[in-house]
Amino acid sequence: MLFLASRSERVFDFDLASMMALVGNQISLIVEKIKLFEETRRLSITDDLTGLYNVRFFYRSLESELARARRYKDVFCLVIFDIDDFKVINDTYGHQVGDDILREVAEIILNSARQTDVVARYGGEEFVIILPRTSKTEALLLADRIRERVEENVFNKNNTVKIHITISGGISGFPEDGKSAKDLLYTADMALYRAKGSGKKQVVCHSDKPS
Repeated sequence: MLFLASRSERVFDFDLASMMALVGNQISLIVEKIKLFEETRRLSITDDLTGLYNVRFFYRSLESELARARRYKDVFCLVIFDIDDFKVINDTYGHQVGDDILREVAEIILNSARQTDVVARYGGEEFVIILPRTSKTEALLLADRIRERVEENVFNKNNTVKIHITISGGISGFPEDGKSAKDLLYTADMALYRAKGSGKKQVVCHSDKPS
């Protein structure tokens, strides 16, 4: 390409070919190192099982969103999802099926979220979403849509057993439910606890009054 792009007249010979091959080899090594660096970086922020962001990247993103929201006096929401009775699924169908379900739930959540949202696996059967510039009313609409899509989905389709599952969710909003990462996680978790305690398969906002 360097030879063809040159504006001056050149006579192609083996010395020039050798020099170009040497340059090409060096460029190839640099490109491979860049690819390796990018892959290493991707793996460092990615959950191995689901392909979502891992909890380390989630914590960094939450602190960044907090800083942005404080600076611009903006709002955002945090959603925590938990698969209902996941231990029963593992005990009944085995951990391999459980892993397949985790991957599929992750895909549903990711496909339902917006490009600006941060979707991560929080640990075990829990998932979290950071929703920038989002009110709790808007967050509840999105979270309920995700919950419905999970309930409508048929898992383990390739085998004879077809599994239906449900999820519960808790939502907290900045700044009304907390002004730090710790407080927002706590209030979202308390909302999730309420959803679990009042029948599961529902999403609850932290400031909602118990029914």
